[in-house]
Amino acid sequence: MGPRVVVIGAGVSGLTTAVRLLQAGARVLVRTAAAPIGTVSAVAGAMIGPVFGDPADPAVGWARASDIEFRRLAGQPGTGVTVRRGRLLSTPAFGDQLPSWASTIAGFRPLGPGELPAGFPTGMRAELPFADMPVYLTWLVGEVARLGGRIEQSPVTDLADVDGDVVANCSGLAASALAHDPQLTPVRGQHVIVDAPWLTEFVYEGGAEDHWVGVMPHGRRVVLGGVAQPGDASLAPDPVITEQILRRCIAVVPELAAAPVLGVEVGIRPGRPHVRLERVDSGPCPVVHNYGHAGNGVMLSWGCADAVTALALG
Repeated sequence: MGPRVVVIGAGVSGLTTAVRLLQAGARVLVRTAAAPIGTVSAVAGAMIGPVFGDPADPAVGWARASDIEFRRLAGQPGTGVTVRRGRLLSTPAFGDQLPSWASTIAGFRPLGPGELPAGFPTGMRAELPFADMPVYLTWLVGEVARLGGRIEQSPVTDLADVDGDVVANCSGLAASALAHDPQLTPVRGQHVIVDAPWLTEFVYEGGAEDHWVGVMPHGRRVVLGGVAQPGDASLAPDPVITEQILRRCIAVVPELAAAPVLGVEVGIRPGRPHVRLERVDSGPCPVVHNYGHAGNGVMLSWGCADAVTALALG
């Protein structure tokens, strides 16, 4: 019998961690305040990559491990994961030169002048994994069950009260109270969902801080974004932001002007200066913290799950 691990949180970080722990032989209970489809992960655009940066940075290693796993999952039916071709545009403030890491990205090709939307001095073609989050979260739930884990909708209010050999704290923004972490802050995001089944290629503006162009196709459901509003925890859609998102995306993909709007989704991301991924042994049982991914929860999920599993069972 493996150790009893209680995973707190059923977003993408919690469910992925649960899968990896089960694969390693642990007995896993996932405790969550909301059903997986009700977590912030469900409204993510879920573009994985591009992966670049200092190899010594743990987040780069987590992202690379996740990229490998998502590309593997793209070959499996029912996962909601695909690899798509598209355009990565460099925000105008970055100048007219592609970054040094550009040629390392799968499917790399510099964009010619006729392929660049107005106002973007440079860009490139790439092939990146995408996860259709409602489908992908459902698949993860199925994997937890298939491997013998359980998911229980019972909120955790105190880590000291959790009954297990090890706790994996993947509670996202709720970790602010659970782990008494003042570094966590809400970061509001908003997406516009349109019906455009003919759109197969993505477009994404890299390097922008608070608003950018994001066109992320998932079959009929195309996710348009995006914004980041630190300190804002309002879940009410902002019609002004909706119009701004549509205007930016239509300027890059004019055909979107004819796409019916299906809805507007808002999610509150768990912002933190750095992801907290560490084991703490000072309480009634060891706790492995895994939270603070901001808008990179999907992209880092498998690499972080591997790290949590090593810390929890090592």
